[in-house]
Amino acid sequence: MIKDGYSMYYGRTVPGFPYLPHKGFETITINIEGIVDKTDSMGAAGTFMSEDVQWMTAGSGVQHSEMFALVNESN
Repeated sequence: MIKDGYSMYYGRTVPGFPYLPHKGFETITINIEGIVDKTDSMGAAGTFMSEDVQWMTAGSGVQHSEMFALVNESN
């Protein structure tokens, strides 16, 4: 689905953004509803719930992923 020019579901089996590289920039994740599982190639991981916000500085050579938990498989 594309809304306001953005595709929110990149993954095919589990919605989200599978591992992708970042190189020296800032990302801000604002989770309005649901659950977001974030992991990176350095072993860091976290779960973000509704109304959580995260500010991340991406280092060169690190891969990161944001996956959305499937609460209702029919959506």
